[in-house]
Amino acid sequence: MLYLADKDFDIKVTNLEIPDYNGGVQTANHTLAISLYNLGCQDIPAGTKLKIGYADTTPGSVTVWKDITLETAFKGKSEIKIPFDGTVDLSGLGLHTYEAYVTYDKDPVTTNNSILNAAYSGIISQFPYVQGFERTPGGWNTKSLNTTNQKFLFQNYPASFRSVKSQYMWGMVDFKTNERPALNSDFVLESPIFDFTNIVSPYAEFDLYYLFHKGYDGLIVEYSEDKGKSWKKLKT
Repeated sequence: MLYLADKDFDIKVTNLEIPDYNGGVQTANHTLAISLYNLGCQDIPAGTKLKIGYADTTPGSVTVWKDITLETAFKGKSEIKIPFDGTVDLSGLGLHTYEAYVTYDKDPVTTNNSILNAAYSGIISQFPYVQGFERTPGGWNTKSLNTTNQKFLFQNYPASFRSVKSQYMWGMVDFKTNERPALNSDFVLESPIFDFTNIVSPYAEFDLYYLFHKGYDGLIVEYSEDKGKSWKKLKT
């Protein structure tokens, strides 16, 4: 991925490491880790002090902070991953959303100093299921299917869908930049598993902004009945 910024000492949070969804109950002892990208060309020197933190987005939760002293220089245009101390319990059935932060006193841009990520534990069996993706990726996962490594990006980007004003969405690129999808990219966004055992004629409905090139690219909705081993196209 290309990060289009050139301000020295600008640190961007690029990931909060959450376990991939597998349809089962998540671990009760997961160590969170935050990934940071130095957008500037200049190194951030060894000995620099940073502060990283995370919080469960459930109301009333407390942010857990950790002081960091860089042992080596944080090279310009490079990424580092830092684990947090302790673990979090993701085993409770349902959605677990966390937000991670970084602070640095010389950082000229603070709008990219946090990130949201979420894990879903178990399967969805309560309907109707509604996910608006407001301040949570919803436990959905994205991955690239070829060597371009292009993926969907969960992001803060205001938009209106029908009568709903949204602040967050999944997008093919970072909508706040002039980034474009990689040529010949092939990537997916997967939901948690739904249990339709007692549902007659289940259907999916979603809102979508799109701009596709005729005859070249597009979007396919597929479903799997064997936990992702094989896929079938959803008929409209």
